[in-house]
Amino acid sequence: MEDLRVLEEIEKFSLTDEERVTIEAMIERYYESFNELDGIDTSGIEPLVSVISQSNIMREDIAKHTVTRDDILSGSHSESVEYFEIPGILR
Repeated sequence: MEDLRVLEEIEKFSLTDEERVTIEAMIERYYESFNELDGIDTSGIEPLVSVISQSNIMREDIAKHTVTRDDILSGSHSESVEYFEIPGILR
């Protein structure tokens, strides 16, 4: 399958001939499975947007200021009052 060779080239990997034959057989089985689905009559069936029947279970997105910036920065071990400073982890 030429598409598989193109994919190998794009993704910078290579397969052995045996792996290529195995993968091509798997891909062929997937195509056959999808072709079987094409034979199913879906006329009269409405498309699903979601399998859940609830329309909107989310709360209103309302911004609330419950903690002040000073409260958050009061736990900082650094002397800076504008942001947290953490010890370096890369050398």
